[in-house]
Amino acid sequence: MRRPLVVFAYSPAMTDSVLRPADGQTVVIADVRVIDGTGTPAGDPVSVVIESGRIRQITPAGAGGPDVADGASGGTAAVQRIDGRGMYLTPGLIDCHVHLYGSRGRHIFHKHVEATPSVRLIRAVQDANAVLRAGFTTVRHLGHGDADQAEALRRAIAGGLVAGPRMQTCGWAISQSGGHGLVAGWPREMAERLRPRSGFADGPDEVRKLVRRNLGAGAECIKIYATEGLVGSPDHRIDIPNFTAAEIEAATDEAHRRGARVAAHATGLAGSVTAVRAGVDTLEHGPHAPDDELLDLMAASGAVLVPTLSVFEWAGSASSELSEHLANRATGWLDGRRAMVRAALAAGVRVAVGSDSGAPPRGGHNADEVLALGRAGLTPLQALRSATLDSAYALGLDGDVGSVEVGKWADLVLWRQDLATDLAVLAEPSAIELIIQSSYRQTGVRP
Repeated sequence: MRRPLVVFAYSPAMTDSVLRPADGQTVVIADVRVIDGTGTPAGDPVSVVIESGRIRQITPAGAGGPDVADGASGGTAAVQRIDGRGMYLTPGLIDCHVHLYGSRGRHIFHKHVEATPSVRLIRAVQDANAVLRAGFTTVRHLGHGDADQAEALRRAIAGGLVAGPRMQTCGWAISQSGGHGLVAGWPREMAERLRPRSGFADGPDEVRKLVRRNLGAGAECIKIYATEGLVGSPDHRIDIPNFTAAEIEAATDEAHRRGARVAAHATGLAGSVTAVRAGVDTLEHGPHAPDDELLDLMAASGAVLVPTLSVFEWAGSASSELSEHLANRATGWLDGRRAMVRAALAAGVRVAVGSDSGAPPRGGHNADEVLALGRAGLTPLQALRSATLDSAYALGLDGDVGSVEVGKWADLVLWRQDLATDLAVLAEPSAIELIIQSSYRQTGVRP
């Protein structure tokens, strides 16, 4: 009998598809083939033993069984045995770039403003349900919406009040005055007061202060805007660098002193180079074509590329409802961006998964980014590594999640089909047999 999970009513099936092992409980997944997240193919069937939310042992199937008996963990809970025959076990998937702030609609005001702002938190719970149900057990929320609401969502998930992925939050994303945080079509004073996309800071001291405020309020990472532009920006603003090197260095220095990583939104080459030289840990989106200097800098520093290809694929599709000009521009960038991904891997730069999604229709289809990496030329095993171990590395969590290894947290997904032969399985929720998610209390992480 699976332990019930308290869950928002949007997805009643969650109580059947998500298992959070109780303290002292032992779970054995028997005779399962493991795709461990390191890029190696599945081997012979094994049995995986989980105790109190961590992987305790992995033993060959048919070798007398794992060293587990009822009460072996010292607790009173009986051993729960799951038959994994014919199935595949992977690490929980990770999305390094989401916006779970309960937005709805495309209107420049309705997307960000509600008459009753707390309704967006309720919607965000709904969206978090959908992300977990897609097999994503960890995400990084990179701003937009109210920073306190994002922290509330993280705490509600951590406390088991609602079902959702483990979250890292950045607090307010940080923009320079007049930079990418200034939402097009909004009066400047309103954007600076309501901060629909970011907070604002100018000069190293102000940037450092906002980093401190974010981390003091519970943020576990920092996001800055190193350039303007994405898909919807005017042509002449797409690649304009934001922030000086000194301002970015203030952000990275303060964050790194506090053990936090820095993500930099960057779509232009000049801003990307400045951000990497100034010490950012991940480059979100990246430039529209490969550049040897940038990739050499990233390889030397360990910075990770989060290319968000699927947002450009979506923008170029009819479903985006963008203007013909914007859709054509996004489509025209794809070849160069896919080449950037291939060149990054060839240069020794890690590539992580970031869907840049939140609300429906893209939210809950976070695996589209993994499929987009496949269309860029990655093999299924390479794409799965990007979605697991390399994304865990990008978040600083690779010691605890991202691969199926003894000692790591039991954030796992049991699939009915082999993902290594067909990545399209990721897009089929019916392919998921079970999602296993360790609790914050078991992992010792602050709720």
